[in-house]
Amino acid sequence: MPDYKTPLQLTAPRYMKGYTRTMWESLVPLLISRGTTNVSKSVVETYCQTYGISRQAYEDIIEHGMTDESTGKK
Repeated sequence: MPDYKTPLQLTAPRYMKGYTRTMWESLVPLLISRGTTNVSKSVVETYCQTYGISRQAYEDIIEHGMTDESTGKK
């Protein structure tokens, strides 16, 4: 069941770290300032998590390249 009735908190959930937390703390104030009240907390959490995973993956590619040198696999 969607959690629309629970207002979004400005502070990120405790388990969020790094880019995920940064996205929460950027996105939620924007949603609140625009009067967005009918959004599910789980949808916002999923968006922030997806953003965090994407950024971490990108940084890993930048650091280690697109292929695993030991196997040649992408």
